[in-house]
Amino acid sequence: EAQVLAGQAERVAGGDRDARVEVDDGELARVATSLNAMTEQLADTERRQREFLADVAHELRTPITAITGFASALVDGAARTDGDRREAAETIKEESDRLCALVSDLQALTVADLDQEITREPVDLVECCRDVVHRLERTAGENGVLLRGPADGQAPIVAETNGAHVETILQNLATNAICATPAGGTVRIIAAEAGRDAALEVADTGVGIPADHLPRIFDRMYRVDTARDRASGGTGLGLAIVKGLADALGARIEVQSTPGEGSTFRVLLTVADGDAT
Repeated sequence: EAQVLAGQAERVAGGDRDARVEVDDGELARVATSLNAMTEQLADTERRQREFLADVAHELRTPITAITGFASALVDGAARTDGDRREAAETIKEESDRLCALVSDLQALTVADLDQEITREPVDLVECCRDVVHRLERTAGENGVLLRGPADGQAPIVAETNGAHVETILQNLATNAICATPAGGTVRIIAAEAGRDAALEVADTGVGIPADHLPRIFDRMYRVDTARDRASGGTGLGLAIVKGLADALGARIEVQSTPGEGSTFRVLLTVADGDAT
């Protein structure tokens, strides 16, 4: 039995993800069961990686095809009028922005995936919320969405965490919320005490998320509304980045959503010494 287990381990190491050991009632049965489970998990991980790479390739191909086509029209003289040339230039700019957003999200996702020590320091979560509100006010305004932050004069809420990661989490959640909220709606970004934790909260009055989609919203490249997300320039990576960074910080994420009414995302951070202020 030991030789059989060793043989499977060698096949798995050599790339054979279909290798399995037939489990009997022998003393090594438990080890064989664990090895089979590990092999299945490894095969599933590799499958997900292949699917992710295929999705990324597709996301890259779409803007590159548009850029190439309109650039060729400019070079070859097919865009003959000022209007045609302006349309080509605007499309190239829009698709270039889409590429930059995808590359930035991939970089952020890589950081979230790295198994390394997170640099932590006292961070005022209220100030983080204000910074993100200031950064996204223009985007919200262009979409006709009212963006609200912490109340004036709110006392600091300090957590021992990584400020850059916190702001990336907030910005991705808020960007998604703005995209999901029709003109005239509201997105709120706040920090609050939650018992021994500190809560970052992003709430919107948008379209909401159907219950059957909630289990998958943090999957890479997953979109609840593909057409809307693509039209808004979304890469499908925002919530995956949020989940990866939250995990790296040891934070928990809670989601409440009602279709037609909106969604609320809460990120709970443990506050040092049990003191949130």
